[in-house]
Amino acid sequence: MRDTLQAYSFLTKKADTFGEFVRQQIGLGLLKGPVLAPDVMLNLPRLFSRMLESERRRATLRAERDLRIPTILFMAITGKCNFHCKHCYSQEYAKEHMDISLARRILSEGYELGISAVVVTGGEPLLHEEFFEIPPTMLDVPFMLFTNGALLPRFLEERV
Repeated sequence: MRDTLQAYSFLTKKADTFGEFVRQQIGLGLLKGPVLAPDVMLNLPRLFSRMLESERRRATLRAERDLRIPTILFMAITGKCNFHCKHCYSQEYAKEHMDISLARRILSEGYELGISAVVVTGGEPLLHEEFFEIPPTMLDVPFMLFTNGALLPRFLEERV
């Protein structure tokens, strides 16, 4: 019981760093939520290690050069989309796909600066012919995709 109370007091304490915040959130999820899949559990140490390394790198750059590096990199790799939603602005700005070499350079520089996660957006990122070459560029960084989902069945069928 005492261990549970100590863990709970840690989780309710205001987080001073991003890494501490993430640890708190995962702790809350583990205490209240479903059990994580074994493959997710196996990757947690690597992801935590990268998060802490990223946090240290950003802190160093802030102290040495007064640079404020964001935790998460949002990268729009295309403005093209298979829908034409009235509220969406992406097709107004990026008419072509981002060159894959530029995407890799941005990811590499972000990695060196201490980016902890990458969110790929668009338009519709799955329309980019070389999209699946991008995630392996940063294997130890969580990689998220914003998609409308309409193309997912086709991609899942091709990859099974």
